[in-house]
Amino acid sequence: MPGIAELTELARRERLSVLNLPASYWHEWVAVFDRYPAASCPALRLVVVGSERVDAGRLAQWRAAAPTGLRWINAYGPTETTITATLHEPGPGETYDGTTVPIGRPLAGVRAYVLDDRLRPVPRGVHGDLHLAGPGVSLGYLGDPGRTAASFPPDPWGPPGERMYATGDRVRARADGTLEFLGRDDHQVKLRGFRIELGEIEAALSTHPSVTDAAALLREDVPGRPVLVGYAARSGAVTAAELREHLERKLPEYMVPGSIVLMDALPRGERGKTDRRALPPPGPTGAGPARAPLNGATERLVAAVWSEVLAVEEVGAEDNFFEAGGHSLLLLRMQALLTERLGRQIPVVDLFAFPTIRSLARHLADEGQRPSATGDAGRRRAAARKARSRAQAPRGSAR
Repeated sequence: MPGIAELTELARRERLSVLNLPASYWHEWVAVFDRYPAASCPALRLVVVGSERVDAGRLAQWRAAAPTGLRWINAYGPTETTITATLHEPGPGETYDGTTVPIGRPLAGVRAYVLDDRLRPVPRGVHGDLHLAGPGVSLGYLGDPGRTAASFPPDPWGPPGERMYATGDRVRARADGTLEFLGRDDHQVKLRGFRIELGEIEAALSTHPSVTDAAALLREDVPGRPVLVGYAARSGAVTAAELREHLERKLPEYMVPGSIVLMDALPRGERGKTDRRALPPPGPTGAGPARAPLNGATERLVAAVWSEVLAVEEVGAEDNFFEAGGHSLLLLRMQALLTERLGRQIPVVDLFAFPTIRSLARHLADEGQRPSATGDAGRRRAAARKARSRAQAPRGSAR
């Protein structure tokens, strides 16, 4: 994935006219839009974002700074409907009361139904489950007839024999038919383009012998910064770091929570189920007496960038970026800020290869003293590939 600086330079150099970006990547671009504006890409006429919920605050920032005439469209659609099913392009002066942007109206040929739990249409303005129908709907899940039957019921309003797809997304239709996304009706979430079943994280946490109960949430306590949080009721002296290592052996990197909260017991509602609304936000990641002090100007500069990117107040010199809740998209923002403040290009590969403040600061200091920074580029790429493959490969008995 290119960094923001590389993206804007590529768009400028190749005179790209259309960009189609994951919403999470686009959010990171907006965060550094003053340094890497769309105005530097003179041929750009359309930006399409999708895959995840769009933050209304980020869109307001974009519209205030984007060149006049540059179109922006929010696209929605699951894989089961051949990706894009609805589009929304904000009108002039259109604002949003909520925190997200509407997903719009169906494309030509797509039928969108907002239904209740008995598959009856609900009035506009009323919450319901989104079902999609039309030529883009897939035939089902290969080798899984039970799941196919549950997710692809017959379409009562379509041509005979056609099916619709139950997206699992809760929506409501405005008076003009524009759809607003409200959330999921199950425990599936989407983060950085990945579908994640929270139940799988909870099950993996529960396999640790010192965990008696577990829960997982996708929280957005900082607007525009969604993060997976795991909750564990423990019976022994297990630490959050040990539970994270346990999960890393069982789950792919994108499913490992950025924070794990240890509790004596999970809050319960009247019916005995976990009260997810009562689960507390995580404390400052990595807080504790063992935090290594910062030494030197370069470590303090890197730490300042970390604090800005991760939205944390305190960091230690030996803290690991990925263990502190960082991920590849936040690396792009860190790369842009470091490049600006150091006055030289910082390759993303270096940020993968040197994930702690101290190791990165030492590397940056060494590189700054050399006449050429290309001598050990191969070593850095190999180290980064190893780090990425270790982080992203599914772990467990199947490996």
